[in-house]
Amino acid sequence: MRLAQAEQALRQWQKEWDEFNQRAEEPRQTAEVEQSRIQQLENIVDRGSQGKQNLEEELQQLERAPIDSGHEEQLRRLLT
Repeated sequence: MRLAQAEQALRQWQKEWDEFNQRAEEPRQTAEVEQSRIQQLENIVDRGSQGKQNLEEELQQLERAPIDSGHEEQLRRLLT
């Protein structure tokens, strides 16, 4: 009888321990998912920043480049 009770108590303890471990694991898994999402968003921001920088550099090059004579004439007509 005492052996059966001890075995039952052990099974109950094991069940509770397994449930505890499962509950304890959930926040870690959630944190991993959130960290992955943060990394994705940081990558998106980095790509956007790089694209902006590329466009700014291209704009600077265009502003420094001389206008060819055909475009200069068209621009002159538009402005008058």
